[in-house]
Amino acid sequence: MAAEPHGPSGPLYGNFAASRGGLGGSAKSGTRLNSWKDIAAYFQRDIRTVQLWEKKEGLPVHRHSHEGRASVYAYPEELESWLRARSSKREEQSTAGAQSEEAELPRRQRLPWLAWWIGSIALSCGGAVVLISHEMGQRRIEPVASRILAVLPFTELTSTAPPAGQDSLADGLADGLTDELIADLDRSGQLAVMSSRSTHNLRGRRDPARKIAQQLHAALILDGTVAREGNTVRVTAQLLDAEEGRKVWAGSYSRTQASMLSLQDELAAKIAGDVIENLTGKRGRSELALRPVNPQARIDTLTGHFLWEQRKEPAMRRAISYFREAIQLDPEYAPAWVGLADSYNLMAVWGKMPSAQAFPQARSAAEMALSLDPESAEAYNSLAFETYRYEWDFPQADEYFRKAIALNPNYAVAHQWYGEFLGDMARFDESIAELRRAKDLDPLSAMVGSDLADGYFHARRYPEAEAELRRILALYPDFLPAHNYLASVCEAAGQTECADEELRTYTRLSGDLLSAKILELQRAGRAGKTDEARRELNELLRSTAGEALHPYQKAQVYFDAGEADAGYAELTSAFQHRSWWLVTMMVDPGFDSVRKQTRFVAMERRIGLPLGSNPH
Repeated sequence: MAAEPHGPSGPLYGNFAASRGGLGGSAKSGTRLNSWKDIAAYFQRDIRTVQLWEKKEGLPVHRHSHEGRASVYAYPEELESWLRARSSKREEQSTAGAQSEEAELPRRQRLPWLAWWIGSIALSCGGAVVLISHEMGQRRIEPVASRILAVLPFTELTSTAPPAGQDSLADGLADGLTDELIADLDRSGQLAVMSSRSTHNLRGRRDPARKIAQQLHAALILDGTVAREGNTVRVTAQLLDAEEGRKVWAGSYSRTQASMLSLQDELAAKIAGDVIENLTGKRGRSELALRPVNPQARIDTLTGHFLWEQRKEPAMRRAISYFREAIQLDPEYAPAWVGLADSYNLMAVWGKMPSAQAFPQARSAAEMALSLDPESAEAYNSLAFETYRYEWDFPQADEYFRKAIALNPNYAVAHQWYGEFLGDMARFDESIAELRRAKDLDPLSAMVGSDLADGYFHARRYPEAEAELRRILALYPDFLPAHNYLASVCEAAGQTECADEELRTYTRLSGDLLSAKILELQRAGRAGKTDEARRELNELLRSTAGEALHPYQKAQVYFDAGEADAGYAELTSAFQHRSWWLVTMMVDPGFDSVRKQTRFVAMERRIGLPLGSNPH
């Protein structure tokens, strides 16, 4: 999920939103061994030996579900992985003096997933056969909180057309499986998992794992492939320790295709469970049975989230329609209610819907999601957002944010939004810590980085704010919010040339001339040129752009021009309309000139802001 605009800061005003575009990628499928004879020749053993290995030691051999037992095939990379794991296990067993159990130990290790496999056959539609091969790594590692796992986009290897009557998996299952796998690992609460917003940018990249890990600041890398062989879908996955430069674990999973959506969920849950078990020694909670969900409701919800991520008003309105369609199909599907809540939250923040209309609908949807899923971190985060920006119940919002993070410590958006909240409460050290955590979990998000810079800015830590914004602009040179924030930072730090340069870039990219007029007005006011500031103000207010200014923004420009009474009248209007922007007034540098005035403090008190905590 992309971040939403935080609000006005410094000389430049306006709301901004980030969007993420998709990148394509492809790869050629590997070769395979198509008979027992080929498999035996690969190992330079007789056929009976490799058949016994398959029976007693889990040699990864696949079968065509529509043919006889003799119709088998195997993949050399899987055989190599199995052989390495087998050799490692033999050494460990020899050291422990347990050679007599050599053949039985791998079988016992596979019992937990074997039981699941038997259950899945019993529950499958039409007697579909499930075949699984599974390789465990050489040793388990115990991750700590700082060891972040990045799931790279799985690569689609399918090049053949699907069977008659089947949907194509091209650009479908691989992406969906990646997203659902991240979600399952994330929901488990047992690993620190990087947000998909950062890893999606790496689709199609062929850089070494260590280089990707350095770019993402990740300790562990999980990637894989998806391929179709007739009616069978085969998924491989591998877990790499980038710090040590070694493979920790690998697995291969085969399914006969039924529904792409159910296939995606099943495989994601299985892979997530295996990864968690290998890293922690405990089976992941991701494989617990869930309530059956209407498939079309799932698809509509995924579509709604895709549109929501674009952060554009037309797309957001379409997202609301998809979430509502999902709810009509499956009223008990909590993620659809969360998507609806977040959509209304952002429509209010952007000013595309009146706060009094949008925020109550957001609250109602979030509460419905919680009634359906009391452990939904996303729902608590949505409710916290509305409670903070509309209810102005800051202690309750703080509790909701902390609940969301407790339920899912890896939810980057919860850390991000909580960081913004803490910054507005002037709890700067806590704010920056949360925003840094959001950045750790989502390092390539332009908006997360910009919000971290905004946190530094509100704390008056200008060098750190500038460094973070320049990092973002090195990655995304045309990202408007970063240029906006950097102009504000440079102006506050007294770097006039830098501010002017960033403002020119912002104006060129956005076509917005309003920010330049506001900056001229502010500079005149700070220089004591009251008459000039008032002329700039009158010219601004007569313009079309000036007429569209929010009361909160008008209050600031009135204060800059020395028109205090008019400024307080606009603040009162913002209060009467319950403007969410007022929650930022305690730390917004645009009010520094009146911050200690009695009327300003009285307005802060009416809103309920914690005045005693503000060092400014």
